[in-house]
Amino acid sequence: MPDFDLILRGGMICDGGGDVALHGDRIAAVGSVDGSATRIIDVDGLAVAPDFINMLSWAVESLIVDR
Repeated sequence: MPDFDLILRGGMICDGGGDVALHGDRIAAVGSVDGSATRIIDVDGLAVAPDFINMLSWAVESLIVDR
């Protein structure tokens, strides 16, 4: 039985290189992920943005409230 549903392996993450593992619709691990998955995608040379937040949006009030 796989540990994860999906692993994006070898991408460039904002804080360095590594993997992103998903379990269902949730990020389960970031960094050097050991384990298996139903599907593994080689993203070597691509940027991976887990939990990306667009700080350039016009949602000024919600950013102040939600921090």
